[in-house]
Amino acid sequence: MDRRLFLAGAGALAASTRAGAQATFPSRGITMTVPHAPGGPVDSVARLVAQGLERELRQSVVVENRAGASGVVGAGYIAKQPPDGYSLYFNASIHIVNPLTRKEPAGFDAIKDFTPIFKVARGPVVFSVPTSLGINTLAEFIAKAKANPDKMNFAVSGFGSAGHMSTELFRLRSGVKLPLVLYRGGGPAVNDLVAGHVSAFLDPILSALPQIRGGRVKALAIGAKTRSPHLPDVPTFAELGFPGIDLDTWYGVWGPAGMPAPVIATLEDGIRKVANSDAFKGRLGDLGFEPEALNSAEFSRFIDTEYARYVALVKEAGIEPQ
Repeated sequence: MDRRLFLAGAGALAASTRAGAQATFPSRGITMTVPHAPGGPVDSVARLVAQGLERELRQSVVVENRAGASGVVGAGYIAKQPPDGYSLYFNASIHIVNPLTRKEPAGFDAIKDFTPIFKVARGPVVFSVPTSLGINTLAEFIAKAKANPDKMNFAVSGFGSAGHMSTELFRLRSGVKLPLVLYRGGGPAVNDLVAGHVSAFLDPILSALPQIRGGRVKALAIGAKTRSPHLPDVPTFAELGFPGIDLDTWYGVWGPAGMPAPVIATLEDGIRKVANSDAFKGRLGDLGFEPEALNSAEFSRFIDTEYARYVALVKEAGIEPQ
């Protein structure tokens, strides 16, 4: 047989095999990597998505936690996986902030090495203070902080997180230059806030709500464009004279770069049904989050806009990579 004919035939067979595999996707179980420890906000939302997607695709969707380096370990793992749709990645806004705030190279490009598949939810950060501080308004906090700069501070639960970036933005806009106390996760930070060891904390609503409802901390402002239905009496920063402090924590599904369009379409369709379901919306509401269904193209455009915002903020605040 002519070698060229043989190679052409082999190529056609391979293409046909790939097309067939895509047409029947998924034909086996899917793994969704969460680059953070179990139990946190990202993991909680990821498991809701995985459970719903499992029902829609009629295949197992297993959440696998690969924590480390603020999400870099899990992201690096996914960037090296085949782009066949069987290795998914679930993370929050910190995924696109890490390249701007980490000194050590990650070994991958957070934009180019991933395929945005679907944005599923968003949630505001809440500005809270310990009740022992005796403060009831943001204006009171600012006045006290400026009068006692050596006695007060901000908790930060993750370098590069939405809470950290919102704190930096608040420091810029308010002129309150209190030092930051960096924690390894939100749990220890919340504990120290309740105990009064730190003066303020901008934290995702998921971990803030129980403490606020329990009267252990006082919510002074919310970082969103509108008030949250879960905290209707808490004003936005914009209402208090600080527009633009609305860096939501948002959550989405990615895959490795180069995923075939038919596979993306199947995943989009399945996740859209999950995100629009009453069950998913109800559980998100219990966590304090709001659904936001953006498909692959919309999610990609959103990421470009958000990344530009963070680039500008890091530059303006003079945040040094760590």
